[in-house]
Amino acid sequence: DGPHQQILNATLAYPGNEVTYYSDIKQVKDLSYSGKIIYSPSKGKLITIEHKESITNPTQAIFVKSEAKISYSWKADTKAVTLESGWSEPDVFKYRRVLLVNDKKMNHVDVQYNKATGALQAQATCEFHDRALDLKVDNVMNPKLANYGFRLGQKSYKFSVNRVPKESISLKLDSAENSQWKEFKVRVSRKEKSSINMVRANGAALNAWIDPYGLKEKRAHLDFKSPKYNLDHTGDIVYNKVDRKFTWDSKTNRNGQPYLTFEAQCAPRQRSYFILKKIKSPDDVSKLEYFQDKG
Repeated sequence: DGPHQQILNATLAYPGNEVTYYSDIKQVKDLSYSGKIIYSPSKGKLITIEHKESITNPTQAIFVKSEAKISYSWKADTKAVTLESGWSEPDVFKYRRVLLVNDKKMNHVDVQYNKATGALQAQATCEFHDRALDLKVDNVMNPKLANYGFRLGQKSYKFSVNRVPKESISLKLDSAENSQWKEFKVRVSRKEKSSINMVRANGAALNAWIDPYGLKEKRAHLDFKSPKYNLDHTGDIVYNKVDRKFTWDSKTNRNGQPYLTFEAQCAPRQRSYFILKKIKSPDDVSKLEYFQDKG
């Protein structure tokens, strides 16, 4: 048999509009095809798609590649899409999708599965006007390492994620361009304390952690500093499992001087109370107190 060719021509007319579709597919060589699709979504508008397809090793390690170029009659924009999927190696399956708009890469997706190791790696990038996303994962089914980045206008951020299965996951800001953020770290643990640390370019900082795994005490701590408002704050919350006692102690300084203090205790076997002080000056102190004795 000679090369195959398939032509399809269809028209759908209805009041106020007419949709047309034309397709011509030709066999270039064995398992390779090229064609053109002309689609009219409405009167006076045409979308032209030129495409190529090829298949290798159809009965063994099959690999398929498809390319398409898209143009529009009513605007100068052009798009090009490339799809690839199949076994590039005996134990490696790959999927790839790339989109170009006006010859500029706008997004791509790369997925790779290694049958020998069971790892499913993925990488994706997407751009839209002044925004962009980028993601890379070492194993989608059981991730341990990942990199994530995004851009908003002139600001861009890159993060790394580290996961220890059944133990912890950490997120860290690796770089930030044209941004006020200098440091950002988050760690969530199932066995040890979890923490968050943030630092901005103006010197503002927040450090906090919580440790719910202590044998006798559960603890939480917070430090906050704001040079803009000349404030710094520190606070601790403790729950004693033995005495069933809850305590809260915090202090806030303003312009380097004590400004606000808070103490609280709640215990069924001891006295419960809270004391709130606002210090405007050594001679001007406002206080709010509440006490409740046991029994």
